[in-house]
Order: sequence, then C-alpha cells, then structure tokens
Amino acid sequence: MISISDNTLYYTLSTIAQAGAAAFGFLGAFVLFRLQAADSRMQDLASAIADDVTRMESRDTLKQLIAGRRYREAIQRLPVPSGAGSEIQANFGALRSELSSSDEVRIAFAKLIVPTFSLIGASVVAIALVDQLRQLCLAFPLVLGIAVLWFAYVLFLMVRVLRSCIQ
Repeated sequence: MISISDNTLYYTLSTIAQAGAAAFGFLGAFVLFRLQAADSRMQDLASAIADDVTRMESRDTLKQLIAGRRYREAIQRLPVPSGAGSEIQANFGALRSELSSSDEVRIAFAKLIVPTFSLIGASVVAIALVDQLRQLCLAFPLVLGIAVLWFAYVLFLMVRVLRSCIQ
C-alpha cells in the first residue's frame, strides 16, 4: 500500500492553492494587457470610421458613442454605408473582429474563475481535514490524486486562455 505522510498532503495542497492563485493572477495580467490593447485598437478604428462619416448627425452620435467606449452600439447604430469606400468597410470589419475577439477573451477568463477558485477553496478545506482523511485509508491518496488532476485541468484551461490572449 502507498504510504503518504501528513506533511506530503499539507505541502501538496498548500502548493496547489498558492500556485493556482498565482497562475490566475499572472493570467489576469495577460488578459488585462490584451483587453487594453484591444480597446486602444478599437478606439483608433472607431475614430477613423467617425472621421469618414459624411452625415453630420451620425458623426456627432458616433463620436459620443466612441467617447463612451460603446463600440458595439456605434456599429449597430451606424451600419456600413452603401457605396462606402473600401477603407471604411475594412475599418468596420476590423472593429467587429476586435469586438468579437475581446468578447471571447472575456468569456474564456470568466469561465476560468469558478474552476480556479473552487480548486483553491477545496485545497484549503482539504488541508483542514488532513487529520480526518488520515483515518480513512483510501481517502488520503484519493484526495491527493484528485487535487493534482484538478490542478492540471485548471492549468490546461489557463493555457488555453493565455493562447487566446497571445494570438
């Protein structure tokens, strides 16, 4: 039978909680950087579109929406004008693409919150229950195995989000 000491479980579970929190924070920095860069690009694209719009009432509305960083509403309010130049159409397409990409990163990061914080919380609770788990012969290695697999799964999810930020 496998013999696992209490200290092994204490150290493993506390390391999992700490490493999970650190990795989440590190990933959060990447996501924040990615979203700030996307916002800057969307600002530039939306400003270029506003400069090219010829109807004055649309231009004022569009500039107000851009100032409020309400790019999605700006796109919905002002569809690509018929007969618009290829540069305006390209800017509209790039703005839509940037909005979509930012939404994907936000959603992926938000979906990561529950598994990460449940892993951290479960690790902390398991640390408190090490003495009780020691009395159950199979629970000790089982808890350790589940914790390591859960941590690997969360890291896998984090890598996927990181890859979407880098692309």
